[in-house]
Amino acid sequence: MNISNNLVIYMSSLCNLECDYCYARKGIFKKAIEKKVLLAGVAKFLKSGAKNKKITFLGGEPFLHFNLIKAVLTFVRKEIKNDLPVHIFTNGLLINKAIALFIKRFDINLIVSINPVVFNGINGREIDGGMSGAKSNIGKILKYIDIQKTTASLVIEKESANKLFENILNLYKLGFRHIAWSPDITKIWNEEEISELKSQMLKLRRHYFQLIKNGRKLYEIANAYEIMDEILKRPVNKCCMSAILCPDGNFIPCDKLIGSDRKDIKKYASRQISGGKKKALFFKEASKYGAKVKALMCPVGAFAFQKYILAGKASEIKKAVRMHIKLSGEIEKNYFSLFKQALKYPAFKKVHNIDG
Repeated sequence: MNISNNLVIYMSSLCNLECDYCYARKGIFKKAIEKKVLLAGVAKFLKSGAKNKKITFLGGEPFLHFNLIKAVLTFVRKEIKNDLPVHIFTNGLLINKAIALFIKRFDINLIVSINPVVFNGINGREIDGGMSGAKSNIGKILKYIDIQKTTASLVIEKESANKLFENILNLYKLGFRHIAWSPDITKIWNEEEISELKSQMLKLRRHYFQLIKNGRKLYEIANAYEIMDEILKRPVNKCCMSAILCPDGNFIPCDKLIGSDRKDIKKYASRQISGGKKKALFFKEASKYGAKVKALMCPVGAFAFQKYILAGKASEIKKAVRMHIKLSGEIEKNYFSLFKQALKYPAFKKVHNIDG
């Protein structure tokens, strides 16, 4: 049995924004996880036999609970007297001098969600994040983060698929050198929208090779290492390696369940990190709708959102999964083609930490 090596800590559903595409915004956990519950869950994870452990903080907005994050990482260092990779997904708007120093001290991998991004003048460094009319000042975020180390993460909504190239180009111009993007799973994409995204990916490929051939600085394509693993014939996990710690102290098999009601969460919740029979039950249910675990653009998330958050009909769930598989297939083919060619260039290998 595979032991989960990625502890995903869901702090609460509280956030300082209300992004339309966020699957967690209607979550039931309006109160932050208690410190003793949090540390007990982390201790259980640290004692597990998993190899290559890492911790990921999700929300809501994790930095609404900065003191809890500090408590976890201080506890981890004390318990194992060693560092392990830590990732924090954030909208970045709460980062101040104290948080920035903490991020540097603990060498945290910061992933800032900035999408959907419609830039209103790069020089003014102001963006409209599509966040229910809220404006966010990119200058405020950039003031405290180390942009060279921070990953900018985009969620591409189907209505703005034609902005993918523009958005990534703008992030590159701002100075981000680690960029990730993924399609919105809260909507069902159609053939025309998938075709538009495919066209945008071709533009991105052409631009990326222009950067290589012109000797310009490259950006890391930060969320597609599974494709690289396949090309380089490295081991790839065929099952989900994440354990999601909820504010009630239970573990659930998929973070997309966070936005569902208490009854559905209870159905799959377990006191075991591995999830036991309940985790197996969840993935068995997903497979009935055609959703099987994949490392990249996993369709299980689309299944969970449609079934347990939208309470969709079986036909809609199957359609959502089918279209997500088609969409992710186009993304994977594009990445495969790009990486296969790009791996010939030392600059690409260097930015993606590939030896040889």
